[in-house]
Amino acid sequence: MATSGILYSLVANRPVILAEYSRISGDFEKIIQAILDKIPPNDSKLTYVYDE
Repeated sequence: MATSGILYSLVANRPVILAEYSRISGDFEKIIQAILDKIPPNDSKLTYVYDE
């Protein structure tokens, strides 16, 4: 299945997810937690790509 564009996105404040969008089904919790744990507390805007 070929997909393009944004498949999953979220807005978070520290570890709290404020909003999220998913174009596909899946269990993103483990990946999200791994990424959120890596974000330093002083960064305000970041983009991460996981397993592209």
